[in-house]
Amino acid sequence: MLKDSENKIREKLSFDPSSVTVFNILDSTNDYLKSRAGELRGDFHVVCARAQSSGRGRRGKSFYSPDGGCYFSVLIDPEADNSSVSSFTLCAAVCVARSISELTGIKCGIKWVNDVLIDTKKVCGILCESVIGTDSRTRIICGIGVNLREPAGGFPAEIADKACALEQFTEPPLPEDLITDVIERIHGYAPRYDIRDYIDDYRALSCVIGNDVQYVCNDETIPARVLGIGDDGSLLIRDRLGNDRSVITGSIIIT
Repeated sequence: MLKDSENKIREKLSFDPSSVTVFNILDSTNDYLKSRAGELRGDFHVVCARAQSSGRGRRGKSFYSPDGGCYFSVLIDPEADNSSVSSFTLCAAVCVARSISELTGIKCGIKWVNDVLIDTKKVCGILCESVIGTDSRTRIICGIGVNLREPAGGFPAEIADKACALEQFTEPPLPEDLITDVIERIHGYAPRYDIRDYIDDYRALSCVIGNDVQYVCNDETIPARVLGIGDDGSLLIRDRLGNDRSVITGSIIIT
């Protein structure tokens, strides 16, 4: 069964990936690739799981990953030195939002920096990390988790008002179809993954520009208005004192 899924993904792709591996369950698809990055050769490895027991989000947060979701990570080797983890996160968010909309007809938005939303609820989280291989090259691991179906008993209380699943809006696509569509889009930006190629799409999909938010960084919360997205992917905000800032780290809460 797992080999069938691997073959379906390979057959649907327009290019030949270095490897595709599918599991029923993993601790974390990102951790699986990180632990093997030194031994993997080639520039496009994909690992998928139907559930994760220790899924991770940004800043060390756990990522709820029950059976019925779509969880996968991609290991890439960007040609451009300026393709950073933070800028690639924007690329992945664009690809996921476009894929969901194309496959389901459901409109998605991106909440800076890495959450894909339907209405105001999170349907997908993204975690990009860097890893240095045995050849001393820096590579990027991009982990993507999409809630396809609502878990039995619903989402845990702590995220019930923030999370959603695609099946709450429409019949979700098969995991293999979503994975291959997202991967095709990501691969379309290879080999440079230059932020200039997708920053305008990111701005167009943003659901925070013009909104009031709480900007959170280093245990400080600042009420602000989002003015836009900078060319480097930074968030352009104006605080309540009228000071304009460009921030590249932290997170926001939509108010």
